[in-house]
Parts: sequence; C-alpha cells; structure tokens
Amino acid sequence: MTVLDELNSDDLAETCLAVGTSDALIVILKRRAEVLSVRSAWKSGSLQEADVRDFVSTLSASFIRGRRFPGDVALCGLAVALASLPGDFIYSFLNELGSTHTIELPMSPRVAVMMLRERNRLLTETTAKRYCLRAPMPRHPGKAREASATTVPRVGYTSTHFRLAA
Repeated sequence: MTVLDELNSDDLAETCLAVGTSDALIVILKRRAEVLSVRSAWKSGSLQEADVRDFVSTLSASFIRGRRFPGDVALCGLAVALASLPGDFIYSFLNELGSTHTIELPMSPRVAVMMLRERNRLLTETTAKRYCLRAPMPRHPGKAREASATTVPRVGYTSTHFRLAA
C-alpha cells in the first residue's frame, strides 16, 4: 500500500462523508495522518508528479456517470495535502480539479477551489535584486573622477519580482 492509497481508505471516506461543508472537510483533512503523510512524502521527494498522475488515473477508472464518485474524498485529501507546497504541477492539478463541474464529484472541486484561494493567500511576494558596479564616484564632491583609493564604485541594481510559496 502506497502513501496515496491511504487516501482511498474506507476509514477516511467514512469520516469525511459525514461532513456537510467543504470548510469543515478541509479542517478535518488537514489533521488526518493520511494527508500529512502525503505532504511529507512530497516534501521528501519520495512522491513524484508521475505517482500523483497514476493515482488520479487509477481513481478515474472507477468513475460511473450518474453515481457518486468513490474517489471524491481521496481527491479532496490530495488537494489539501499538496495545496501549500510549491510547484506548477500542484497549481495546475488544483485548477483542473476546481474547474470540474459534475454531480458525481460533490466535494473535491469545492475543496480544490478553496485550497487555491488559500494557496494564493499563502504566497508571498519577494524581490530579487542584482547589483552591478558602475563608473566610480569620487568620495569628495567637486573632485575630478579618477580611479584611485579615494573613489568608490557606484552600485546600481535591477529588481525582479516573483512569487514563492510560504
């Protein structure tokens, strides 16, 4: 049994199916050992993007139109486990799951949308500055520019803004 298979357990499904709202489901899932183990496996590198894709495609094989999808809770757990971690794959996974509109998946799209909102809230904006030396400036105003022990280089910088997960 892999770490991801624990998300598809009957125990987790029984606990989570009794919950009526996606807010309450997220609170419960954040504390579950199954979800925490998926998060730690991703952080340690033992869980990769290919593993998640295989898991989701295996779950999708049991999809039957008109019947509640049995992997709905597992997808919710996966969304909660990965939402706060950095990576383009995680963002696209949450975005695709959140844009799914079907009656067979009552909770996982809602959870994915909420986790995307939380992910955006947790992202912090940082600035990287690259410093470069320019022509030397005299230490004393009024003196001619000449390269000597009394001159210091001028420093200029360029800024690049990017986002990092907190």
